[in-house]
Amino acid sequence: PEELEKARNQVELGFLSGLRGATEKAESLGNMHLAGGDYRRLFGEVSRVQAVTARDVRRVAATLFAPANRTVVVGRPTS
Repeated sequence: PEELEKARNQVELGFLSGLRGATEKAESLGNMHLAGGDYRRLFGEVSRVQAVTARDVRRVAATLFAPANRTVVVGRPTS
């Protein structure tokens, strides 16, 4: 839980840092409109990040890091 809180805070800081100037704000609004379908979703982004739970992280990790998604690279020295 402490690690999750630290991660949430880092994501929030990165998000808010990306909104410093007018250009960054306009770009973020445009990106949210294109990717999310509604620029107003940008205003709830911090609360969505803060709402992430450890269970959410485990669920997504189980999907992303499933054995079927694994790639194994075997390196051998040439000499």
